[in-house]
Amino acid sequence: MEPATRIAEWLGGRIHGSVESGLSEAELSRAEDTFGLTFPPLWRAVLRLAHPVPRFVAPQPWHRPASIYPDWRLRDEARTRLLIDDPVEGLLYDVEDNGFGGTPGARRRMRSRTGSLSRGGSWRACLY
Repeated sequence: MEPATRIAEWLGGRIHGSVESGLSEAELSRAEDTFGLTFPPLWRAVLRLAHPVPRFVAPQPWHRPASIYPDWRLRDEARTRLLIDDPVEGLLYDVEDNGFGGTPGARRRMRSRTGSLSRGGSWRACLY
């Protein structure tokens, strides 16, 4: 069994999500163009077989549902962009505010160099 097939089957059995039909080549290219990223070959093969989506959970007053899976079909582009950018923002926060950055304003300077990763440059993504 191919690695991509094994990964797609594993994703289908996850407790917090399910899968829908895989993405077409056009959908993959559109997602890469929209967010300025490049899917690695294995993840591209997985996404062609299965697209992870959140499993429906009935709304509860104490639970605020949030997607943990980027929507590469771009039905919720803003949420997907947030899921891409948040880890970078967390890293930049740690660099400046936890003593790794050295001087005040380090995060601002880094942000000016990197821009939003979902808007600039090509980078490799292996996000659900």
